[in-house]
Amino acid sequence: MFIAVVGAANLAFFVYWYSASEVTAIMPVSPTGYTVEALALNVTILEMILVLVGFILAALGLFGYTEIKNAAVRAAVEAAEREAKDTVSEQLSLLEAVRARENGNTPEYGGDYGLGDQPIEGATPAKDE
Repeated sequence: MFIAVVGAANLAFFVYWYSASEVTAIMPVSPTGYTVEALALNVTILEMILVLVGFILAALGLFGYTEIKNAAVRAAVEAAEREAKDTVSEQLSLLEAVRARENGNTPEYGGDYGLGDQPIEGATPAKDE
């Protein structure tokens, strides 16, 4: 809403400025070449062109800024959702491992093989540990 009001105000100022300035395409005849009036006409036309280009660039910049902001928000939301899904997946796999361990289906070390309890009578002590 604010953008539309500012745009309308800028357009109104431009129309007022254009109607207040006197633009004629009649070049005064001079034996020495261009006169001050002819140069003033060219400068006035150049000013109008630059003002229009400025309005267009301002509008594009405003829309570009909002699009960049929206894209950044979308990227942040997608990254947060991806991280949340990964975390939930990890937590569910840990929960399944704990439940399986409580049921006695897997050994405590979490491997897929079972050695059972081994006797320690024939074991040799580890060196330098």
